[in-house]
Formats: sequence, structure tokens, C-alpha cells
Amino acid sequence: MIDDIKIKLKQVAAIVDGNKNLLKYKLGISNEQDEKVFAARRKVCNACPFRSATDKCIKCGCPLGAKTRTNKTNCPEGYWKTN
Repeated sequence: MIDDIKIKLKQVAAIVDGNKNLLKYKLGISNEQDEKVFAARRKVCNACPFRSATDKCIKCGCPLGAKTRTNKTNCPEGYWKTN
């Protein structure tokens, strides 16, 4: 039970971080190198068989808009990893 809670909290932290990075992008204050990484991840996820019709990862349940824009998590299938 405690381990499940820890995993969910880690997922939430990654989603919050991804949304923070999306906001930075929209405000024009994002890091150019990070944006290249995020774009490459998004390209991979867009072609992934585990991408749902609602733009979520079927494997972990994360929204891809946030998941691809964080450096706090990896692809559950190993298609991309954080630095």
C-alpha cells in the first residue's frame, strides 16, 4: 500500500514538473536544449502503440503532454530516458 502511494506521488511530481515546463515554453522562457529533447520524446510517443486516443500513455496512465516534458521520469517501455 505504501509503495503504491510512493509510486503515485512520484507520477504526480513528474506531471507537475512537465506542466511547469509547458508553462515556461508558453511564456517564452524555456531552455532551448530541453525543448529539443521534449520534441524528440513527443515524436516517439506520437508513433507509439501505447499512446491512447486521449493522448495518455497506456502503460503508466500519464498524460503525454506532461510526461514528455519532464526530466523526472522515463518511458515505461524504454523508448526514451531522462538525462
